[in-house]
Amino acid sequence: MYTLNLSRLSKYLLLIIFPFLGMVSHAQHTQHTQRCIPYMSSMVFEKWLNKKVDAEATKRITAEIINIPVVVHIIHNGEAVGVGANISKAQIESQIRILNEDFRKKLNTNGHNTHPAGADIEINFQLAVQSPDGIPTDGIVRVNGGRESWGFTNGPTMKALSFWNPDHYLNVWVCNLPSLLGYAQFPETDVIGVPQNDDTKNPLTDGIVVHYQAFGDTGSVSAPYDKGRTATHEVGHYLGLLHVSGDGACPTDDFCFDTPPVNGQTQGCPSAIPIACNGEPSQIENYMDYTDDRCMNMFTEQQKIRMRTVLANSPRRKTLKDSPGLQLVNLIANNAGIASITQVQNSTCDTEVIPRVLIRNFGNNPLTSVTITYNIDGEAPQTLNWQGNLASLDTVTVQLPTTQTTRADHQLNVETSLPNGQVDTDIVNNTKSVNFTVQALNTLPLEYDFADTTILNTQWQIINPDEKETWMPIIVPEQSQGRGNNAMILPYFDYSDIGQEDQLITPLLDVSAAPQLLLEFRVAYAPFRGDESSRDGLKIGVSTDCGQTFTIVYEKYGDTLATDDPASDNWKPIRANQWRTEIINLSKWAGKGNIQLGFIGVNDYGNNIYIDDINLTSDPLSTNPDDFIVVTPNPTINQEIRFNLRLPSVTNTLDWALYDLSGKNVKRGQVTNAQFQTVTIPAQSQLRSGVYILKVSTPQYTVTKRVLVF
Repeated sequence: MYTLNLSRLSKYLLLIIFPFLGMVSHAQHTQHTQRCIPYMSSMVFEKWLNKKVDAEATKRITAEIINIPVVVHIIHNGEAVGVGANISKAQIESQIRILNEDFRKKLNTNGHNTHPAGADIEINFQLAVQSPDGIPTDGIVRVNGGRESWGFTNGPTMKALSFWNPDHYLNVWVCNLPSLLGYAQFPETDVIGVPQNDDTKNPLTDGIVVHYQAFGDTGSVSAPYDKGRTATHEVGHYLGLLHVSGDGACPTDDFCFDTPPVNGQTQGCPSAIPIACNGEPSQIENYMDYTDDRCMNMFTEQQKIRMRTVLANSPRRKTLKDSPGLQLVNLIANNAGIASITQVQNSTCDTEVIPRVLIRNFGNNPLTSVTITYNIDGEAPQTLNWQGNLASLDTVTVQLPTTQTTRADHQLNVETSLPNGQVDTDIVNNTKSVNFTVQALNTLPLEYDFADTTILNTQWQIINPDEKETWMPIIVPEQSQGRGNNAMILPYFDYSDIGQEDQLITPLLDVSAAPQLLLEFRVAYAPFRGDESSRDGLKIGVSTDCGQTFTIVYEKYGDTLATDDPASDNWKPIRANQWRTEIINLSKWAGKGNIQLGFIGVNDYGNNIYIDDINLTSDPLSTNPDDFIVVTPNPTINQEIRFNLRLPSVTNTLDWALYDLSGKNVKRGQVTNAQFQTVTIPAQSQLRSGVYILKVSTPQYTVTKRVLVF
């Protein structure tokens, strides 16, 4: 039976509570839980929006009916259309209808109301009729995401599966969200860019996400969220609306004076309407409350002003009404273009460029030939004449000839012309460019103490698969004279996703002329006290294929990795003797071209791992026996003594002994197959402060070192 101690419980509670504070908006799909978590708006954003509201009021004469093109990305798990998350077209179309009923306050629909504050927002929604590629579309994209369900934290990964330009489309992702109804990305200002949090500025995640059982009013919907109001609610957030409570107790505000102030959101659909803080009835029918779908039917005039001001001023909102997604496509006879550049390099480490382009037939006639012209960095163009038989709107991948380039930043430019030997009268889709980089090749030695973060940000790579906690620079207490206090940390104390691996990868290193290779670095780690089952790990890997695969040369976990006693707090090394120097012989790769090293953390929700002072050198080892043994730290401020072995070759047996100044043996031991180990002499209760003599012996030599113990 597993027992959870109080220290571990506190970690779990923190991890349950705090991730919600940074979320944009999300709701749980259960009968008795809230639609959305609290969302506190930024006062900077509110001041900006208030100024824009005043400016719009002075110039607006009659409200314009705004049309917003919608693309619905159905992220399923391989189900047939109409089954599970792969919802039917009828269900999708029902949601678009509901958005229009709700935002237009349509008579004789569930979106109509007679409330004196109720407003026709004068916004229409329609499924896009033109894709970003300029071809006809029904506004629906179906993608097998390869997994049964998605959560808020892996939303960016899901959105990357299918995404259209948010300047021109409202992206709606529909998927299986087992514990959520939906969430939205809020708008940003056109001045400072990030009024609420870092998420609002990311165009690659802009839009709303809705659980498939809460989308529309037919098909797979499930009561009480079966009237399509989740999408209405989330589009409200997308256009800048807060919850009616302002997500706080009165006088916290949603900045709309015609929504009565309330201390919290309303659950269910109560027959007795709660009283607001000002004595008026609560506005439980407002789409921005938490009530069940059947209870909702209104936006207010102030909410209308807020949303339309956002649409007129906010980046990626103000361009929607002029989107090409609203315009029908008229195909011409002969029209070829570039849908995308699908590949430039096999890897960023290789100077050999092997471009692949996706050619689309944008015309009515079958495409039998097209001329493709390309260049790198505007240099002399090269030409390829493609021939085949491509039906209207179909695509074909064309591989361009291999080109050698330099280790620098570059741009590949590609252009099509003469479809079927005719002049292309629609040149909008004829050209595409893409930037790419060939990594610089660095010479040895590699010496890095993480003090210069510019090097970290430009030359090193951090691979963070789940886009959560990962390697990051940190300042630790000064460790000893001659060493800085910059290091790298894996913050595993507050990271509950067990099994996640995060990679810190070195620049590309030229080892072709190296006679040998020796990696040295320092590590610090204290296991989490109270849950000995947590065994965080650190692996070191060598890659010869640009970081795609690694050969593991070092691997330690838990107690083996530990450099200090277990700790129940968010541990940080504060003394030099809480670090250990590791030395790894990598001479197997010496003289074999280019390599990269990966420092790979393995999370087990234990405690933080630190590394520092990475040194990869090809220098030959000293032949002076006195350099073979390094006591570190020395002096040591506790009774544990450590010494590093730096032997020029493997020694079958190495003996060591510790003596006090009277010549009395205090401790002795033996190391087999010795060369680059760190040896720890455990603390002894009888070891007093003073000077000791460490004697290290092999059949070939004997080394003595003075050790000072405080």
